[in-house]
Amino acid sequence: MTLVPPWHPAQPQPYRTQVLDHLGLVAGMFEALGIPEVIDRATKQDSEMRLVTAGHAVKAMGLNGLGFINQQLHLVPHCSQNKPISRLIAPSIQASHVNDDSLGRALDTLYAVVVPELYSFMAATAAKRLGLTPTFAHLDRKVLQSCGSAPLS
Repeated sequence: MTLVPPWHPAQPQPYRTQVLDHLGLVAGMFEALGIPEVIDRATKQDSEMRLVTAGHAVKAMGLNGLGFINQQLHLVPHCSQNKPISRLIAPSIQASHVNDDSLGRALDTLYAVVVPELYSFMAATAAKRLGLTPTFAHLDRKVLQSCGSAPLS
């Protein structure tokens, strides 16, 4: 029997370092504004066939672009290896899951949706979550604004 003195430190635990940088702020705003949930509700997708939903893929592409990684889609898993993807995107997602196939499928899914209406839904959800009350509403997104004294006929 080996006796270990009480002042002897315990076996050191192995650890690894992951770089968060400012990506945590960007990922936090995606969640605070509800962008992934809005996209997932607006798109029809089979959750049993996907590890990465369209909302999570858009979040990953946002982190790629806004996080100054700015790599082509097929290089995103490689550049995300030292990032805590499970904390930035979703707990069940790893860097290898966010590849060009999953991101491409998300883009195909978004192509099938009417994107301007999705933008309106995202803006309304974000305003509600931020507690912003609108003072006026603009219902038509296809308005041509005219300034001056030209007749409208």
